[in-house]
Parts: sequence; structure tokens; C-alpha cells
Amino acid sequence: MATDGFEMLIEALDELAADDIVGVAQRDAIVALDKAKARLDAELSRRLAELDRSSEHQALGYRSPAGFLMGRLRCARHEAYRRVRVARHAEEMPEISALWARGAVTTGHVEAATSIRHSAHADELFAEFEGSLARIAAVAQPEDVADSGRAWRDALDDHLDRDGAQTIAGEQRERQVATFARSIDDLGFLRAAFDPEAATIVGRSIDLAYERGHRAGDPRSPQRQRADAIVEICTAYMAGSPRTGNRPHVLVVTDAATLAGAAVGRAHSSDGTRLSPSTVRRIACDAFVQQILVGAGTVPLAMGRAARLFTPDQHRAMVVRDLGCRGPDCDVGPDRCESHHLAEWSAGQGPTDLDNGALFCRGHCHRRLHDGGWRVSGNANGRLEFHDRAGNLLGHSEPRTPPAAIVTKRGAQRAREDDRARERVAALAGELRQRRATAR
Repeated sequence: MATDGFEMLIEALDELAADDIVGVAQRDAIVALDKAKARLDAELSRRLAELDRSSEHQALGYRSPAGFLMGRLRCARHEAYRRVRVARHAEEMPEISALWARGAVTTGHVEAATSIRHSAHADELFAEFEGSLARIAAVAQPEDVADSGRAWRDALDDHLDRDGAQTIAGEQRERQVATFARSIDDLGFLRAAFDPEAATIVGRSIDLAYERGHRAGDPRSPQRQRADAIVEICTAYMAGSPRTGNRPHVLVVTDAATLAGAAVGRAHSSDGTRLSPSTVRRIACDAFVQQILVGAGTVPLAMGRAARLFTPDQHRAMVVRDLGCRGPDCDVGPDRCESHHLAEWSAGQGPTDLDNGALFCRGHCHRRLHDGGWRVSGNANGRLEFHDRAGNLLGHSEPRTPPAAIVTKRGAQRAREDDRARERVAALAGELRQRRATAR
């Protein structure tokens, strides 16, 4: 861009900053500005890649492009290295970069794709997968890009026969660390990083202890309450809490093909954290495994009860189906949701069945259904519609469909063997029919 172009850009920003926005609807402006921000990030990344390629930073006295960013832009170290990594990978992702340059995806989408490409160590194979990832990025959230990319990476590990240390789960396990130190006045400082499986266990444990210790109007800050929750967990352990029975209560959702190693499909904890299929299979070796039969569209079949409350089995089935709050435009995960009767059981209308039950977050949507005037209609196994007291449509939701499973090398081999077996059976049946015809 010429100098005049930069000056015009600055002038445009000055004009925007001078706008009187009080009392003016901002939704369209926010969308437009976010799109423009993505385009600016893409242009900055393009120019940073050129600075890196030309070694211009060295002429300015910096050893690396990251050093230039830290020196000239006062970037934090991790931010500088992240920007350089994204710039280098974005050049090798033409489809995703084109969407970024148009503002059709956010910088978060590109960073998620960059992380997958960087960790895969298989650039040629990623180039074949990039088109699929670009189509996901164009319509979904960065988390969906990361989740689909992880599924592809897991299938790649299987296809390349990588050993445990080379897989993404193995790499993350190697990065799992914890340090605990005391200050001169005996304050303790805990710093830790966990792989996805461990993060699910630790996070769920802290959440449970947090909820148990929280009180209405609690004067403690959330950070203080979490610290107290960790102390409670450690105190219970030191006191000799029961150490037999089931593993910690972490709900893992998977499918039969993934558990058998024939495909890479659903493999995540109840809070949405993606787990590698190998991790899921290892957990299943020492866990309570419950089979939930699903019908068309991956909807769990009804498990009716005459009881007032939904059973733990039914709640787990809702987690599999809903993957979080079913409120309109709500993305709260299932760990912070409660089971709710769509047609109230207390009114004598609503059975305690899966088609009459759905997950709603405790903090907002569930309260609105009971006290806020929301009206919900539809079947929980399909589309739900929400209206206010006046009958105005507030939004709708449907069961969240997981991405299609990616067939692994083992699954493809098994499919070929099944095809050959069917061909042999068909050939034998043909020979038998021919012999019978000849005998007649």
C-alpha cells in the first residue's frame, strides 16, 4: 500500500472515532469493524511473512522477525512468536488465507488451522485437507476448526503408524508440567499445564468443589473460591477419601467405531474437550462404559421413566445428544446445565422421557424458562422453538450434529476385507445356483 493509502486508513479511523455512538444501534457497525479487523490482520500477516522472507529485520539489527515485533511493536514474547508462526503457515494455506483476506473468517479461525498444520508435521497431506478445513471455517466457530483438525490429525497418526510419543496426545502429555513454590513469606504459588484428559479431570474436580463451597452472596472473589476449592480437594485426599470404585466422574462421549479403532469420530469429554481416540480407549479400560442406542440423526432413543426426576442414564443421553445448553444462541457446555422437562411434569402433562427433556444452563436459560416468561415448543430430539409471553419468536435450537467420522487405515482395511468376503459369498452363491440349474 502506498503512503497515501495508509494516510487514508488513519483518516477513516479518526472519522469513526469521532462518531457520536450514544443511543445509536451498533450491531451492524460491530460486524463491519470485526470483518475489517480480520482483513487488517491478514494484511499485517502477509507483510510480516515478506519481512521474514527478505530478512529485512536483520538489516534493522534484530535477530528474528519476533525480535522485531518485540522491539518495534512492544509485543509480548509469546504474542510475537505466535504472529510469526501464523504468518509463515498462512502463506502455505491459500484457501484459508483467501477467506481471511476477505474478512470471511476471523484471525481465530486462522490460528486454529495454523496450530493443526504446525503440529501435524505433514505439510503435503495437510494441503489435501485444507479445502475441507476452509469450508468448515467459513460457516463454523474457531473451536469447530480446531476440533475437526484434531480429528484429522488423529486419523493421520493412525495412517502414518506414529508411535505414542509422536502423536498429538503424546506431545501434549510431554508438555504436562506442574511447579509449586513458596515465597519468602510462605505464600504458595502453583503453576501447571495439563494434557486434555488431565485438564478435564482437574477442571471438573475444581468445578465440583467450587460449587460445593459457593454460597449466595459469597464475599470471596471467584479466584479465591477456586483456590479454596483446590485446598478442599487436597484436604479430602490427605484425609484418606475412599480410593476404590469408579474412576473420577468424567463423562467421555465416543462411538463404537472410534472405540474399536475403525474410525475417528466422536471423542470428547462432556465439556467439549477433544480427546485422542487412543486416550478414550485407554480410559475405557478402567471406566464404567455405558452403551446408549441412537436412532436416525444420532438422536438417543427414549428411556422413559415414571419418576419425577430424570435418571443419571437419561441425563448422560442428553449430554450425548445436546452437547450443551439448548437455549437459543447459548453455547454453555453440559457440565453447567440441568435437565428440564419441556412439558412440566408437575402439571401432569410431561413424561420423564428424552423427547420431553433437554439440557439448559443454570445461570440463564433454565431460569428464563421458569421465571422469565419463555415458552418452548417442539420435540427435544429435534427442533425446539422459543417464544416470549407475547408469542414473539426468540430463536430455535436443534441437537448438535457431530462432524462425520474419518475412516482410519485399520477401518479401511477392515472395510476392504468385508467387501472381499461379501464378493466370495456372492460368488459361491452364484456357483451353487448354477449347479442346481445344471442338475435340473
